[in-house]
Amino acid sequence: MAERLTHAVREQDTVARLGGDEFVVLVDELGDGEIEPLVERCRQALDTPLSTTGFSQRVSASMGIAFYPADGEDVGALLQSADAAMYRAKESGRNTYCYSSAEIRRAPAERLGLINGLRQALSDGNELRLVFQPQYSLPDRSLIGLEALLRWNSPVLGEVPPSRFIPLAEESGLILPLTEWVFQAAMRQIKAWRAVRRLPPPVALNVSPLHIHGPGIGEALMRLLHYYDLSPKAITVEVTESAMGHSPDAVAATLLQLKGMGIASSLDDFGTGYSSLSRLSRLPLTTLKIDRSFIHGLDDPDNVNDLEIARTVILMAHSLDMTAMAEGVETERQLAALTELGCDSVQGYLLGRPQEADALTGFLPQGE
Repeated sequence: MAERLTHAVREQDTVARLGGDEFVVLVDELGDGEIEPLVERCRQALDTPLSTTGFSQRVSASMGIAFYPADGEDVGALLQSADAAMYRAKESGRNTYCYSSAEIRRAPAERLGLINGLRQALSDGNELRLVFQPQYSLPDRSLIGLEALLRWNSPVLGEVPPSRFIPLAEESGLILPLTEWVFQAAMRQIKAWRAVRRLPPPVALNVSPLHIHGPGIGEALMRLLHYYDLSPKAITVEVTESAMGHSPDAVAATLLQLKGMGIASSLDDFGTGYSSLSRLSRLPLTTLKIDRSFIHGLDDPDNVNDLEIARTVILMAHSLDMTAMAEGVETERQLAALTELGCDSVQGYLLGRPQEADALTGFLPQGE
């Protein structure tokens, strides 16, 4: 890669390898309109297949571009600006480039602030809470489950959306203690409901790829279930399809262990990840959740693609002895289409928004 970069730039330019897979190209006295052709030459040079030990490999590059003195007046500031722009290029889909900007330069500081705030929230626990979104069977619309969803209300940052803090938690490693916090809070709430003679349906717990790939999740869940005097049937585990991309055998082994312990599992965001049919057939899953991106298209009677995708996923789930659940259901048209397709269950704003535990108590069936 170093040789390719060296040949892609001009003779007077400098190519340096900072470490690992990170390179810097230092370019001086570049005329107007010359930067993008240079960047494209670098991208094409790296993207060309190469042969190693008999295998053809391809390497893509995400590139960040910073200018002196607008993006930094010393080496450290310029490197930080280029690094921040590179990460923005990665977020934009990789194999592309991005120019530094004031907004992008602020991102690392904001990111660090979010991570430190989340670490503090985990330490005191008062800023974090769970809400629960109902899941309903079709066609009778009876309550069959609750999905536990994490919320963070920071005294400094306000209500921080999960789409903002969950990816940061995964990048920083905080997702492990965060998931464990969710496990404990959910089981504590189930026990609290039972204490007032309410019988909640199984509560779905989202598990990060880091957690599902690592050892000990089954033992950790069983310890908490024993501590709170709950049956394994009180919970289900949800893993995203993207978790299958790196270690499918490890995920399958973990799910099989959970099944042996009596804990059901479901595959979330199905249709957006890496599952092959042969791999899916070997997973001990109870439910396939159809990703909301396919459900939204059911509002359009001319969108036959999303309709056929939903139909196919439902038939696939049934053929594998699983149930099919649609998430993100927001309209009566979507609900009617899913009912006609034979979908087993749904969740979404149409039938039930995420709610605080106290608000749900009165809707739960009573026990003795």
